Amino acid sequence: MKAIILGAGEGYISCSKSNSYPTALHSIQNKHSLKYLLEGISRAGIQDIIFVGGSGIEHVIKEYPGLKFYYNDLWSKTGPLYSLSRCLIELSDSCVIFYSDILHSPKTIYEIVQLSDDFVIAEDENWISRFNGRGHALYADSEKISSNDTVIHFIGRDIPPHLPITGQFAGILKISSSGADILRELLMSLVKKNRVSLNGTTTLYSGGIPDLIQELLLKGQQIRSFRIDERWAELDSPQDIAQFLFGTKAETLERLQTKIKKSHILNQYRFTRSEWNESKQEILESCKIIFGGKPVIVRSSANVNAGAKTKLSAIFHAALL
Repeated sequence: MKAIILGAGEGYISCSKSNSYPTALHSIQNKHSLKYLLEGISRAGIQDIIFVGGSGIEHVIKEYPGLKFYYNDLWSKTGPLYSLSRCLIELSDSCVIFYSDILHSPKTIYEIVQLSDDFVIAEDENWISRFNGRGHALYADSEKISSNDTVIHFIGRDIPPHLPITGQFAGILKISSSGADILRELLMSLVKKNRVSLNGTTTLYSGGIPDLIQELLLKGQQIRSFRIDERWAELDSPQDIAQFLFGTKAETLERLQTKIKKSHILNQYRFTRSEWNESKQEILESCKIIFGGKPVIVRSSANVNAGAKTKLSAIFHAALL
């Protein structure tokens, strides 16, 4: 299996183009954003890693010479879809496609790699909470998803009004070997047709991965939704990055439990909403074993509680059972 990282865009320091740099080299706590992504990819057992760059690719090559590189010479005029078309030859085996400006936990990457479906995309069903304090424009521009259980029905910025919005595209597309063949043929046809409209709204030059996924849906391909519970972050959002690094209050307390010396943090057992819906009885049995029938405190620790700009924990209630 391969990993393909699309990173042709550029970022800016202090909004000055004279200080532009590849988004992959954005520094977060003295570590490149690309480094976080590569660590997760490595833990998933993927060693064959391709990077499609544009602006400042020479700096990425210098920092990460072990990657295989392709160059998008039209990086300033094109989007991720065109970058993917620059490495068509690599679509010969199963692979996972990432954006370089989106961070994911190693757990998310590992779990999506295990799925055998031809096409799988990461969907965040808790996406609304990510836009608190970020403005309507970012909400409107987000790549939304309409799915039923694990089946994707539509993806794009504008979901038809008769379909429910169930989540947001979280920036990962995993494809099988068979899926790679289908994807390669589709991209080759788009390259030959040059600037032909893609699913009636965009082109090979301006499109992104969601546009490609929607085109596959229109051609009758089944796309699976992998609903992620772990944190993820877009580099354009300080709030996202803060939550990605520090997590929920429960996760922070768990990390501190073995480090503090003058206080005592009680044991905890945490689970996600999806885990509760799927394995309610198993979770209750685990709680009995861990806490031995003693009183316990049940408290929400949703990611929305710990936003960098808002504190919503006050609207959630704790219960002593």
